[in-house]
Amino acid sequence: MTQMTLSEDDLLRLIETYGADLAAWPAEQAEAAARHLANPSQAVRAALDEAAALDALLAELPQVEPPVHLAAAILDAAPARKPVRKKSAGWLGWLEMPGMPARTGAAMASLFVGLGVGFGTAAANAPAPDDFDTVMSQTLELHYQSDVSDFLEPQE
Repeated sequence: MTQMTLSEDDLLRLIETYGADLAAWPAEQAEAAARHLANPSQAVRAALDEAAALDALLAELPQVEPPVHLAAAILDAAPARKPVRKKSAGWLGWLEMPGMPARTGAAMASLFVGLGVGFGTAAANAPAPDDFDTVMSQTLELHYQSDVSDFLEPQE
């Protein structure tokens, strides 16, 4: 584990936040502060003295036990959690997979709609059976003519 280093400003902020007692600090920051406090500057000493005085004043305050009904009153006054609504599956319910963002589902839906429209348009523009027969016969005729013409040319 790497050792944390503190600047003097960081140390002053930590003293202001946690007080003079290093036992009240987070462990890693307390270790770094202990290394820094071996030879403190005048500003750090003053901050420690001020924090120690404040810690002593706070320690003298009486411990007040909250009334028993206070926790219940706080919980009653808290806003209620909104119930989790189940999404209606609808006709795209199969797209609602756990962990799949809504944008991915929308992208997949638009892909399938596009494919459906594309195939539907291709089927509508396909040649009629009569046209198909004509196209095929012309294609075969050209194919066989080119094959036959190769044989009919004189060979040298």
